[in-house]
Amino acid sequence: MYTREYAKQCVGHGWYGLIDEAYDLLEPYEIEVMQVKEKFGQLRIYTGIMTAEVADVLDPKIWEIEKRSMSVCECCGQPSTLQSRGGWLKSICNTCKDINDVLAKA
Repeated sequence: MYTREYAKQCVGHGWYGLIDEAYDLLEPYEIEVMQVKEKFGQLRIYTGIMTAEVADVLDPKIWEIEKRSMSVCECCGQPSTLQSRGGWLKSICNTCKDINDVLAKA
C-alpha cells in the first residue's frame, strides 16, 4: 500500500496536486493505492479492490486525473505537452525541458 507521501516520492513535484486529488477521492471510501508511477508520460494510479458500485463512481474520476497529467509538467506543474526525451515520453513544459537539456550537457 502506498501512503500519500510515498506516492509523491514516485513522481515529480509537478504532479503532487494530482496525487492529492486522487487520494482525496479515494480516502473517504477507504480504497488503498497499490502503486503510483509515470508510464508513457502519464501518471498511473493503481488501486486496491473496489465494489462495482464504487468503481463506477471512482474509476472515471481517477482516469480523468491520469489523462490530465499528460498536460501538466511533471517537474513544475505548469501546462505541458508530451515530448519524446531520448526515446521516453515525458509530460514536460518547454522551460523544464530546456533546463534538463542544459543539465544533461554539463
